[in-house]
Order: sequence, then structure tokens, then C-alpha cells
Amino acid sequence: MIAAAVEQACNDIATNVASYDSSIELEGWLVAQSMTGGLELVIGIQRDPEMGPVVMFGLGGVWLELIKDVSFCSPGFGRVAGWSYDQ
Repeated sequence: MIAAAVEQACNDIATNVASYDSSIELEGWLVAQSMTGGLELVIGIQRDPEMGPVVMFGLGGVWLELIKDVSFCSPGFGRVAGWSYDQ
């Protein structure tokens, strides 16, 4: 029953995206179990053309969308530097 609801939701989203802009191609879906408690974070890694590899860290979920407050640093920053980025 839950799988059918997820499939229907994905179909609805795909239909809405196609009606908004038919040139948008959806590549797939990421579906994860919702958890209670804890802290939702976003972590990412990319290679910047000027800075080289960088790590992104910040609050995730709705907070990422609302305040867009993330920090970037070079990999291998360690606990002390990581703590200072978080403050």
C-alpha cells in the first residue's frame, strides 16, 4: 500500500513537471524513510575550478531551502577546523 502511494506521488510530480516545462528530463527518484529526532544535515563534495575539491556542510531539509546557510572548506579540515566552521 505504501509503495503504491509513493508510486502515485512520483507520477503526480512527473506530470506536474511535464506540464510546467516539457523540456525538463527527470533522471530518477530518491525515496528514503522519514526519521524522527536527530538533526537533518546536508553534506556535499565537489571540485571547484578555482579552489579544487571542497566540502559543503550545513543544516538540511527545510532549513537548507529557507536560509541557504552552508559552509565550504577544503577536505581534510579535521575536528578543530570543522567545529569552527559550525560556529
